[in-house]
Amino acid sequence: MALIPAQSPAPPAPSPRPPRSTAPLKESRRLIADAYTIFASLQRIVAQYEQSAQSLFGVAGGGVPPPEQVQYYARVCRLYSDALVKQLPLIKNDSALSASAKSKSLAHHAAMHNVLALAEILYFPTDGRGEGLVAEELLDWVNTIDRAPSTEEGNELLSLASPWDSPAFFPYLTRCLIRGHLSSASALLSLLVNQHPSPYLQSLASDLVGLIETCPRSTAYRTENAFASAMRSWKSTHLLPTSRRIEAGFDGGQGSDDPVLGGPDNEDELLTYEQSFRSLLAIFSGSEDDVLEASSDWREALSAFGLWVAPTSLHRTDLPAIVSRITSSLHPVDQSLSDEVAQSRLLEGDVSGVIKSLVEGGFGWLATHLADLLSHLHLQAFDLPPPRPATASAPEDEEEELGLRDHLLIDYADRLTVDPGLWRVSCEYYASCSAGVKKGRERARELIGGLELEGPGDVDLQGEAKDVGKEAEGMDVEGSTPDGGEEKENVPASTSKRSKRVDELLLVCSALDLDDEFVDICQRYSDKVVEDQKRGEKRFGEAVAYAVRAGDGRRVARIAEMVGEEYVNKDQSAFVKAVDSLPTSLLRPASFANDDAELPSTLNSPSAFSLSHLPSHTFDSLRPILSHLSFLARYRDFMALYAVPNQRREAAELLVLLLTSGIAPRKWWPVMLLDSVPLLETSPPLITLAETFELLRILEDILAPIASSSPLSDVFGSLDLLGRLTEQGKQEKAGKKKEEDEAERLKRAVGQMEVVRGALARHLAVCSCLE
Repeated sequence: MALIPAQSPAPPAPSPRPPRSTAPLKESRRLIADAYTIFASLQRIVAQYEQSAQSLFGVAGGGVPPPEQVQYYARVCRLYSDALVKQLPLIKNDSALSASAKSKSLAHHAAMHNVLALAEILYFPTDGRGEGLVAEELLDWVNTIDRAPSTEEGNELLSLASPWDSPAFFPYLTRCLIRGHLSSASALLSLLVNQHPSPYLQSLASDLVGLIETCPRSTAYRTENAFASAMRSWKSTHLLPTSRRIEAGFDGGQGSDDPVLGGPDNEDELLTYEQSFRSLLAIFSGSEDDVLEASSDWREALSAFGLWVAPTSLHRTDLPAIVSRITSSLHPVDQSLSDEVAQSRLLEGDVSGVIKSLVEGGFGWLATHLADLLSHLHLQAFDLPPPRPATASAPEDEEEELGLRDHLLIDYADRLTVDPGLWRVSCEYYASCSAGVKKGRERARELIGGLELEGPGDVDLQGEAKDVGKEAEGMDVEGSTPDGGEEKENVPASTSKRSKRVDELLLVCSALDLDDEFVDICQRYSDKVVEDQKRGEKRFGEAVAYAVRAGDGRRVARIAEMVGEEYVNKDQSAFVKAVDSLPTSLLRPASFANDDAELPSTLNSPSAFSLSHLPSHTFDSLRPILSHLSFLARYRDFMALYAVPNQRREAAELLVLLLTSGIAPRKWWPVMLLDSVPLLETSPPLITLAETFELLRILEDILAPIASSSPLSDVFGSLDLLGRLTEQGKQEKAGKKKEEDEAERLKRAVGQMEVVRGALARHLAVCSCLE
């Protein structure tokens, strides 16, 4: 595949990597966001291709990608170019920029676009092969980046009564031929044919107009062979006869017989005209020396060479030698212009030199994205350095050697970190380093670890790059965005806004397989939310959700304890509110799905925070601990059922189920037994005889260890929760807060259990009589 220009015979040894640039990026957030979206999509396209190539060709893959894959890269290259073009009107309309700043910025973006357009022609041709003629593409590129000759000059000539008398007439005409503007050249020559009084000049101009009108262009032919045949026919039937006739007229002194230019007084003028026509005819004939001499710079000379000197034979592989020949003699490259140096090195096939020139010229954005694109062609310049064996002078922990692409990605991402709102973009570039490169992921870890969990608003990458994906039908150009494409269930606006940064951090960690950072962020944020709760802002739902994502059972258990403390330290309504804030998916496991259908609609109110919109980490390992949360939900259901008079029986069944199934923690048993007293004293009975015996068993299980101790002590802490709950009620009635000692609290709790015992005994007697 003749896609990549051949190297010159003895190219200079390329630098292994460009010098590190410390200059800030000159590009706007909009361009950075657009490029990030395209870049992220390209990485996915490459990953899919590499995976399929490895399955077909083994670990080494398929080497140089096939034409259809190169066509994908060509579309990405055009998207980068379009992103640059979109910046131009934004810069022009930016009132914050001075005139000089606008001019510099426009020139900067135009220079990057010009290099990228040339790279697309050379390395990412539309057909994916690049084996055809390249002359017309180079000519279009030159005419796009440097429009010449100007339209103003042409209009000025046309406005003259006798434009051929202007010293700019033939230079302008020559420039039109060199640039391939044949219709403009024909229009100027037609002025001579139709308006000049000299029949001799009219004849010369008419012959050249005939050559222009019959000259074939490769763009008019479907195949290279058809164009070559047409060019041979044109030369044999038009160019050679016309050249011979004109040369014969020059040599035979035909001009001296002209009634206008003949005679000794007009000899100098006649010679000037003849010399101008000789130069034009030499261009038509493809004289290399005349074409190069008539060109104003090396780029124009290269395009003219392809148009007139080698129209049927100039291919991409021929360019390095031709560019070297042109720039080494008549038209050297201006070394002070980094973009021109980069263009010449692109044409020479010196990829390392291209990247070095761009970095040194302050085109870091372009250097990074162009290097990434070119690296997917498996060019030698991007081969990773071989690993160095560990020695006494070079230990294993010494900084690793980076390939050209990896070096640029890390350098670009480093400079993006100056803007805190672009941290996600930095992470994407860090993580896109080669698989064996550790430095990129280490930088991503450092960056994520140093970010605040609730920081200022970041760049809205979807909003910044909203137009990029619309221009590439059939190709995935939707970048990695923080929303993840999933709906968020029942997330209040305040909570969503507050947790946006941490959610984005977790999504990035999940996408980059940063498991340790994922867990650490979840743990830190859960702790932060707990601290907020201590200041009076109740965010139990967020706290437990992030603890679950971290797979941290200890934190989940601690938060469950805090929710229960709401009942003890405050009241039932505070407890219900706290439980309702927990994620529904944690509170109601699938085993209770059928029971939920029988509950009042008020019990199925959605939680304020859902787990569905973020990835979870080791969720299955938390199932035993999540039973604590399930108990809180079912106990909250009991309270709701008890509040409805005609559902007291359902409340009693649920209370007994919680006590006998092992779901309720032991310290809650006394509180729940005390809750059963009103249910035991109703008529008709709401609790069956068998259920009564179960409650008695549980009561004895609580009191037996206490009764057997001397002095009286709660060895297992079974009555601590009930003691504090009854103490709180006593303080509210007394209107004062006075701490009791442990013995007093235990004595009162035991007394409450005796009340339960009495109620159970009475209920047992009633049930026995009914039996």
